[in-house]
Order: sequence, then C-alpha cells, then structure tokens
Amino acid sequence: MEQGVIFVVVRAEVDYCSPGRYGETLVIETAVGDVTRAALTFSHVIREKVTGRVVVKGSARLAATDRNGKVTRLGKGLVATLQPAPPAPESPPSSFVSFVTPCTVEAVLMLFL
Repeated sequence: MEQGVIFVVVRAEVDYCSPGRYGETLVIETAVGDVTRAALTFSHVIREKVTGRVVVKGSARLAATDRNGKVTRLGKGLVATLQPAPPAPESPPSSFVSFVTPCTVEAVLMLFL
C-alpha cells in the first residue's frame, strides 16, 4: 500500500452459488480487474478444492482515499504493476492478474466474523 493511502469499499457484490461445508478445503481465486488512477476492482471466486464446485462469486470496487477521506490518485508505478501484462502471441488474452489461495471453510468464516 502506498503511504497515506486508505482503500475504502465503494461497491460489493456477492453471489452464493452452493454451500461450503465444514471440513472442505476451499480455493480462493482473487483477480485484480479494472485499475484506474484512483480505484481498483478485485474479483473473487471461491471453489471447493476437490470438485471445483463454485461456492461463492463476488467482487469489490475500492477507491483510494487520503487520511481525510478525500479521493486521491494512486502512484503511476502501482497502477502499472497492477495492470495485466500484454499476452504472448500464442496465449489467449488475460484480463487480470490473479492469485490463488487454498484454505478451509473455517478459515473463510473467520474472515467474516
């Protein structure tokens, strides 16, 4: 995070697709989507690890603010880092940078409690 920048959620969407059960291992896929000089969007898909069943899909749009809550611009370096790399000629285009994290249902619940 850039010094003095606070991210605030300005939009959130969640689609609950199927139940996550205790004891299951879930995989959280997080992608950085649309990135502008003052905001960015994270998209999330949570799947059951063994079957790949989608449990939850969602996204969050975050705006960059200063300590007074006023919208501020992100540094050009950070914006460039979060932008997707141009695809190789033989690769299909990528619309985002992504991260994958396996965890348990219990760990996901701890994020919300």
